Amino acid sequence: YVPEFNKKIPIELIIYDDKSDPGTTLAMAEKLILEDKVHFLVAPFGTEWHFPLVPLTDQYKIPWIGDSVTSEQLRADWAKYPYYFTMEAQWPQFGDAEIALCKEVGVKTAAVTFFGVLYGVEGSGYKIPRLQVAGIDVKLIKSYPPEVTDLSALAKEVKALNVDAVISTCYVFDGLMW
Repeated sequence: YVPEFNKKIPIELIIYDDKSDPGTTLAMAEKLILEDKVHFLVAPFGTEWHFPLVPLTDQYKIPWIGDSVTSEQLRADWAKYPYYFTMEAQWPQFGDAEIALCKEVGVKTAAVTFFGVLYGVEGSGYKIPRLQVAGIDVKLIKSYPPEVTDLSALAKEVKALNVDAVISTCYVFDGLMW
């Protein structure tokens, strides 16, 4: 119900499967804009999938909400893209909070693992030097590929180090493999 118009306005939700592929994401977004004539977009899950959409939505002047992006690189460019809105905290907010928590509970050693895509690379790149400045000895820094289906070897490697904490920058699906 929209009070300004004194009526209910229906909303049609259109969803396409982008097959977790940024190129397909771009094609599906363009189809939504040009063929389906949508009025706004809600972003796909994941930082890496946001990058191709930012210039596209700006080009077509279609507002979109990016709700699953954490990127200092993209954040630096936000002012250039007035049609892009996000509500996600960025590395300075939750990366620093994670390190503060480690200090608070007495972490002295850590292993840093990360999903080998932009999100993981930026996240670990933000956290590693700050962990070291905080006096936490980083015993392992290791990425794993996007197509990973089994993290047991990495888990054994981390366990053998006997570290106080594992700092993993991962997505939900790979985080569940731990």
